[in-house]
Amino acid sequence: MAHSRPASGTGPKQVDLFEEEGVDLAKVQIAHTGDSDDLDYIERLLDRGVWIGMDRFGLEMFLPMERRIPTVAALLERGYADRMFLSQDYCATLDWFPVEAMQQMDAAGLARGWSMTLLFEEVIPALRERGMTDDQLETMLVSNPRRWLTA
Repeated sequence: MAHSRPASGTGPKQVDLFEEEGVDLAKVQIAHTGDSDDLDYIERLLDRGVWIGMDRFGLEMFLPMERRIPTVAALLERGYADRMFLSQDYCATLDWFPVEAMQQMDAAGLARGWSMTLLFEEVIPALRERGMTDDQLETMLVSNPRRWLTA
């Protein structure tokens, strides 16, 4: 799993490096791909054979949920459920991040409902409204992690 920063275009550079080093790209996940709603950027990664993490819901500072949801829905419509991980990258504790700072982020709209339940309370219902099926959800939450971790 490689942490990426789509705003800097790091995903393709990481994939290039893995490929140069002989890594089986079918075992690579480019995390934080969901920080971008650039479908061309995302599909270029998918075309290389890697997994993508649509994984930072609630962290509005990287990309608002109003842009994340349509991006995931479009990728599902294009048949990519079997290459995506759906999650929210929530930290139960942040001892390096003062509570006051989290409160300021929330007040400024930089973190939206960032909690252990955000995915289930907001993201999944919003994706269902856009046509996500039970099979697609099962694939992203259960089948894909199993396949990736046992590959």
